[in-house]
Amino acid sequence: MARKNIYDLLNEHEIDTRQEYERLWTLLRSRSSYSATHNYSVSVLQIIEKEFLNFKRRVSFVSFHEMVRYFQLPFREESGYFPAIVYGVSLDELNCFIELILLVFQELEEINHKGKYDFAEAKAQIKHNIHYILEKIAHKIIEIRPKQLIVVPSDDFVNAVADIILPEDEQLALAVLGYSHYSHKADIEEKGVILKQLVDYVEPKLKIVKDSNLSFVLNKYYAKQGENATAPHLNAEEMIELYDGLYKNILFYIMKQEINDLVEGDNY
Repeated sequence: MARKNIYDLLNEHEIDTRQEYERLWTLLRSRSSYSATHNYSVSVLQIIEKEFLNFKRRVSFVSFHEMVRYFQLPFREESGYFPAIVYGVSLDELNCFIELILLVFQELEEINHKGKYDFAEAKAQIKHNIHYILEKIAHKIIEIRPKQLIVVPSDDFVNAVADIILPEDEQLALAVLGYSHYSHKADIEEKGVILKQLVDYVEPKLKIVKDSNLSFVLNKYYAKQGENATAPHLNAEEMIELYDGLYKNILFYIMKQEINDLVEGDNY
């Protein structure tokens, strides 16, 4: 078998949500920006902390650290921002962090109209990673309202996963497409039925091909607790948000395993 060149290996590079999350934090902490006021290099995170009270969309938060905690993004309390992650990072948490970074850059651009900071290089580095992540997970950035950017799955992503499932379970493939229809409605019962089918479909595969991020999410929020186990602790809106997050994480796992199978097939 011929040796793979570096470009083959780079193309086969997989996305690990925990690892990508930590890399974004690393870039935020990197001293690749410049403060004209103090004439020395600073990190984007230092700029955020210094200017946070000038952010128009900080609501009543008084520190960036407080805002990160509000969004329940993973990091150890004793380590501050440093995400010394022990457990997995879900796809939703990674996407939430990307949305927060996009919001932060919008705020910094408005504050920096007089050129107080030069963070163009750092911004380009971080956006490079964001675009790479979104391409790999088949998601995209959309503007739902002026200056409000969010991360959503591309339509092609859901259709592709349904096509993967179709040969094994036609009914489930149709249910996956149906979930997208219900995602714009407060139909908790229907979403719960479809999600239960997806969990039953993917759990046997997790025993063969382990995925620490998805296993952590399922163990924490759904599979090990049983159907509707979280219902007593969550209101209807929170349940819908939970179901939508689990749905996206499971689809991401299915797509990733399909890509891995194709890559392994090319090796023979």
